[in-house]
Amino acid sequence: MKEIKKFIKYSDVIQDVIQRNIAWKAKYNIVFSENMWSMIEGVDIDVHWFDPDTSYKEDVMSYAGAVKAIADELKEVIDENG
Repeated sequence: MKEIKKFIKYSDVIQDVIQRNIAWKAKYNIVFSENMWSMIEGVDIDVHWFDPDTSYKEDVMSYAGAVKAIADELKEVIDENG
């Protein structure tokens, strides 16, 4: 359960970064930073995502979408199991 909560928090932080009023390059650097990766260290959840490799925005949005989809599914499992 601890891993699930860590991953959900990670997703929430990524969504917060996306909402910031900063350049997409800065958002990219934050989302793919070592500090962010350390948030899910030891979490055994694979994120499979398509890297469009076209722009900072597209990369961030694609990754964030994949992370959020997993986090949303995990939230449902938590809600169902109380």
